[in-house]
Amino acid sequence: MIKEPSSVASFGTLLKHPKYELIPMKNVEACFEHIPADAKLSITVSPSKGIDATLQLCKTVSAYLTKPKQITPHISARLVKSPEDLKAILETVKAIGIQELFIVGGDASSPVGPYKDSFDLVQAIRDLDDQIRLGITAYPEGHPNIPKDILLADLKRKAPYAQFMASQLCFEADTLKNWLKQTRLAGITLPLQIGVAGVVDLAKLMSISTRIGVGDSIRYFTKHTGNVLKLMGGYKPGDLLDKLVPIYADPYFNIEAFHIYTFNNLQKTEAWRKQKLKTLGMS
Repeated sequence: MIKEPSSVASFGTLLKHPKYELIPMKNVEACFEHIPADAKLSITVSPSKGIDATLQLCKTVSAYLTKPKQITPHISARLVKSPEDLKAILETVKAIGIQELFIVGGDASSPVGPYKDSFDLVQAIRDLDDQIRLGITAYPEGHPNIPKDILLADLKRKAPYAQFMASQLCFEADTLKNWLKQTRLAGITLPLQIGVAGVVDLAKLMSISTRIGVGDSIRYFTKHTGNVLKLMGGYKPGDLLDKLVPIYADPYFNIEAFHIYTFNNLQKTEAWRKQKLKTLGMS
């Protein structure tokens, strides 16, 4: 039960302006009719399709569906071939009218160019452009191969180059709140876009998670049997977001948006969002 009026209002505002993540796959066009006008879009990148596919989808969406400033392409450090390639990517982004990038290390087994991780890339981008808004990845659920203290240190060194952070999939409210408290105590004040799964079934989640860059988070998550059971009948983010209500309106936590991983199941996720807004009296 949601009880705090100020937080409820903030919850509704966040839900009215979601950030939906789309994947450059052959079925993505089926999502277009379900994109609400107030939504932002985050377009993923994968080793199999590359950055060009991401930017092409950005062009398509910006030309027919939404404003370029509402689109955030993911740029994978390990897929940028050279400084010249990076310049060309930034030029393409500017030509589209995009004002924000989300920088990830990437799931490629080895870098194709000089940028081995996201820190290398955010530094390189800032040397070329001090205006574009940059986001970086955060891991509230941890990472299967990287200790938590190293994750925090890496976040701290990237933070001065960025304007926001977006978390990988998180399924436990207490885990996210405790991680965010530790992050704030460490002096990292960047706005957070809370990464949550939309309405999705377990089979789909598992089949495409690695291809869109959240494979490590899913593998870590599915080591916990109780969490897997939550997904067996299909996942909805309502319970998680309800439990986080007290932090939405608190400037200490500095919540900027819901970054919703739709897995291109936008129709069901959007239906859930509209119903949730009704329950909040904000339809």
